[in-house]
Amino acid sequence: MTAPEFLEGFLPRWRASLPTRLAPFAERFLRLNRGVLEVLTQRALAALRARRGEVPHTAGELAASHPF
Repeated sequence: MTAPEFLEGFLPRWRASLPTRLAPFAERFLRLNRGVLEVLTQRALAALRARRGEVPHTAGELAASHPF
């Protein structure tokens, strides 16, 4: 699963859990920070795969699974 795929599944549930008054702020936050959220999610997914013993498939996954 890629970071964008994960976020597409997670964000609708997250949005639904927010109070109505926060929805406009959340949408703006997501619009402004989507790239950062994808990078952080990719790092978290790579770390999870590494803990499970899965081999990284890309250089990005390798870098994400080994914090410097």
